[in-house]
Amino acid sequence: AAPVRVTVYNSLGQLVRTLEDDEQPAGAHDLLWDSRDGEGRAVASGVYHCRLEVEGSSPQVLAMTVLR
Repeated sequence: AAPVRVTVYNSLGQLVRTLEDDEQPAGAHDLLWDSRDGEGRAVASGVYHCRLEVEGSSPQVLAMTVLR
Protein backbone atom coordinates (compact mmCIF):
# COMPACT_ATOMS: atom_id res chain seq x y z
CA ALA A 1 0.00 0.00 0.00
CA ALA A 2 1.14 3.55 -0.74
CA PRO A 3 -0.23 7.08 -1.12
CA VAL A 4 -1.35 7.68 -4.72
CA ARG A 5 -2.21 10.94 -6.47
CA VAL A 6 -3.65 11.07 -10.00
CA THR A 7 -4.20 14.49 -11.57
CA VAL A 8 -5.25 15.79 -14.98
CA TYR A 9 -3.71 18.92 -16.52
CA ASN A 10 -4.55 20.86 -19.68
CA SER A 11 -1.99 21.74 -22.37
CA LEU A 12 -1.11 24.94 -20.47
CA GLY A 13 -0.16 22.93 -17.39
CA GLN A 14 -3.19 24.06 -15.38
CA LEU A 15 -4.77 21.55 -13.01
CA VAL A 16 -8.11 20.39 -14.42
CA ARG A 17 -9.07 17.74 -11.87
CA THR A 18 -7.68 15.49 -9.14
CA LEU A 19 -8.95 11.96 -9.74
CA GLU A 20 -7.32 10.21 -6.79
CA ASP A 21 -5.49 11.39 -3.69
CA ASP A 22 -5.54 8.59 -1.16
CA GLU A 23 -3.73 5.49 0.08
CA GLN A 24 -4.24 2.52 -2.26
CA PRO A 25 -3.46 -1.17 -1.75
CA ALA A 26 -0.77 -2.77 -3.89
CA GLY A 27 -1.82 -4.23 -7.23
CA ALA A 28 -3.44 -3.14 -10.48
CA HIS A 29 -6.25 -0.59 -10.42
CA ASP A 30 -8.58 0.96 -12.99
CA LEU A 31 -9.51 4.63 -12.99
CA LEU A 32 -12.02 6.34 -15.27
CA TRP A 33 -12.02 10.04 -16.12
CA ASP A 34 -15.36 11.29 -17.45
CA SER A 35 -13.65 14.26 -19.18
CA ARG A 36 -15.07 16.74 -16.68
CA ASP A 37 -13.22 19.32 -14.62
CA GLY A 38 -13.25 19.63 -10.84
CA GLU A 39 -16.55 21.54 -10.95
CA GLY A 40 -18.31 18.96 -13.11
CA ARG A 41 -18.14 20.88 -16.40
CA ALA A 42 -17.24 19.03 -19.60
CA VAL A 43 -13.76 19.97 -20.81
CA ALA A 44 -13.05 21.17 -24.34
CA SER A 45 -11.56 18.96 -27.04
CA GLY A 46 -7.79 18.84 -26.86
CA VAL A 47 -4.77 17.15 -25.33
CA TYR A 48 -4.65 16.58 -21.58
CA HIS A 49 -1.97 15.04 -19.39
CA CYS A 50 -2.62 12.54 -16.62
CA ARG A 51 0.06 12.49 -13.91
CA LEU A 52 0.41 9.46 -11.62
CA GLU A 53 2.41 9.93 -8.43
CA VAL A 54 3.09 7.01 -6.10
CA GLU A 55 5.20 7.55 -2.99
CA GLY A 56 8.69 6.16 -3.53
CA SER A 57 8.45 6.14 -7.36
CA SER A 58 9.10 8.63 -10.14
CA PRO A 59 5.95 10.35 -11.46
CA GLN A 60 4.52 9.03 -14.72
CA VAL A 61 2.69 11.19 -17.28
CA LEU A 62 0.30 9.98 -19.97
CA ALA A 63 -1.07 12.17 -22.79
CA MET A 64 -4.80 11.83 -23.51
CA THR A 65 -6.89 13.30 -26.30
CA VAL A 66 -10.49 14.39 -25.75
CA LEU A 67 -12.61 14.57 -28.90
CA ARG A 68 -16.10 16.06 -28.86
